[in-house]
Formats: sequence, structure tokens, C-alpha cells
Amino acid sequence: GCQRSARWDLVLRYVDSIAIDDVPAYVEADTRLIWRVSDGFSLELSGRNLLDRAHSERPGSGLELDRSALLRGTWRW
Repeated sequence: GCQRSARWDLVLRYVDSIAIDDVPAYVEADTRLIWRVSDGFSLELSGRNLLDRAHSERPGSGLELDRSALLRGTWRW
């Protein structure tokens, strides 16, 4: 029979400042919820960089990592 299950992951991370590039320290969180609906189908909802709207990895580069979310379905046969 079908083995329905759910799993939740949470990752908190601290990134120290980088004095050479003037990058401030920050704390960030990612999370993921996976629901196995049936033997061949699962749904996954994940979020990245949830604590801030965006943060710079390298000031002056113009590159910022934004908060994001993803909903994915996986069907295996």
C-alpha cells in the first residue's frame, strides 16, 4: 500500500563578515516541506533566504540574493 509521509527540514546559518570586501555578517534561514502523497507522487514546498528580503554576497558587484519560494511536484513511475 501507499506509505504517505511528510518531512520538514530547517537550516539556520550564520555567515561571518568579510572585512576585505566590507561584507557584513548575517544570519539566514532555509526551509523545506516534503509530502509524499502516494508511492509515485510527492509535493515539495521550499523557501530560501527567509529572514531578509535580500542580502549582498559581495558589495559593489550588484549581485543580491533575494528571498525565494519553490513549489515542485515529482511523479515517479
